Amino acid sequence: MITNWSLRRRLSVLLFLLLIAFASTAVVALLTVRARDDAQHERTTQLEPARLAVDDLLSAAIDQETGVRGYLITGAEASLQPYTAGRRNEARATATLARLLERPDSIQALHVARDALGDWQDDAAAPVISARRAGDVDGAGRPERTGISRQRFDAVRDSIASLRASVDADVEASDRDLDHLRNLLAGLAIIGFIAASALVVLVAVLLQRWVNRPLEALAADADRVASGRLDTPIRPSGPPEFRALAADVEAMRVKLLAELAGALRTNLLDVQETERRRIAADLHDDPVQVLTVAVMRLDLLGAAIEDPEAKAKLQDARAAVRDAIDRLRSMLFELHPPSLEREGLAVALDEYCTELFAGTDVSVTIDTGDTPEATPAVRGVVFRIAREALSNARKHAQATQVDVRAREESGGMTVTVTDDGAGFSTSETPDRLHRGTDFAAELSRSAGGWWKVTSAPGAGTTVQFWVPDAVLLESAPAIP
Repeated sequence: MITNWSLRRRLSVLLFLLLIAFASTAVVALLTVRARDDAQHERTTQLEPARLAVDDLLSAAIDQETGVRGYLITGAEASLQPYTAGRRNEARATATLARLLERPDSIQALHVARDALGDWQDDAAAPVISARRAGDVDGAGRPERTGISRQRFDAVRDSIASLRASVDADVEASDRDLDHLRNLLAGLAIIGFIAASALVVLVAVLLQRWVNRPLEALAADADRVASGRLDTPIRPSGPPEFRALAADVEAMRVKLLAELAGALRTNLLDVQETERRRIAADLHDDPVQVLTVAVMRLDLLGAAIEDPEAKAKLQDARAAVRDAIDRLRSMLFELHPPSLEREGLAVALDEYCTELFAGTDVSVTIDTGDTPEATPAVRGVVFRIAREALSNARKHAQATQVDVRAREESGGMTVTVTDDGAGFSTSETPDRLHRGTDFAAELSRSAGGWWKVTSAPGAGTTVQFWVPDAVLLESAPAIP
């Protein structure tokens, strides 16, 4: 489905997905940072002050116990000053803790500590102070002697210690939360970096696939067209915009090739074929007929001569004229075989191969399939190029099998001539082949087509060429 999307739509969807990915990452990171800041704020504004308030509460309790002991010993009201100050500090500390503490365990521990302080004040501090003020020294010392004072104050110390442990637990939990959030942020940073790198790579790959590669292929094809190489179709690829552009360039290439092929056939090939037919007709109607008549007269003259020596010389002359007639007829066939027009390319090639390989053990196969006949000019060019390839196979290949295959292909004729002969290195083409191969290649290119030879020592030779036909032209095949 995405192959039918335009480049603009692809880039819009890609940008949208990138924005979603970055926005999601940013939201998660923002929430994590906010949670970390909240935890840090709680640690700074609540838990640390609560820990200090617990210390103040313990100090207030100790001050009160110190003041009560001093008053018990001296009976001086000034000795109660630490007790009075401790009560005030206790009130501030408990109020602060009540405001700062949030966990139920810590609040419950605060209540226990406050109740323990209340019990000590009711059961120990208050009776000592009342009895001492009343002058009852013995009664004032009773809580100390019975151990009730020590027991109640130990309970105060234990409850405040429990409160401190509870607050410390809150601090440790906060530290763990902060560490977790810091680790989470670090992980998000690493994941974000990896994801960003992966996205950059993905974007680069997609842009290479969607933009660079199709443009490079199109530019390479367009350069070939611009340089005159009209034989390779433009390959559509990439988004629809690029495929449409490639189709426009392909239409231009086909139009140029059609115009070239038509012009060549109109101005060159047709003229050549017409001239060849005229020369062949002139040779057939004049020199060949004259020489044939000459042979008939020599036969008549030979019948009238009885001198053996003269008759022998007459026979030599007759043989020379017959040889000239055979040579002229061979030239007629090479210029323009009559069967090429009357019966088509396959018959003309078959006649030529029969004559060319006569007296050899070479087996020749000609396969034109269901290929429709090309225009006369194209048939003439194809025949001459194929004839050159077959002639080289006869003279140089030392082959036992020669195959000729012709097909209509993308608006022209593709012909392949293959032999199983000795072959040669194409990088070092023998001099004896240069002339023929150069002629065939030039003739193919002059007709607007291409020509190539594939060979290797001991591996035979394959000659392949394509010639466009303006009547059939749609798009030329690429050189294989």
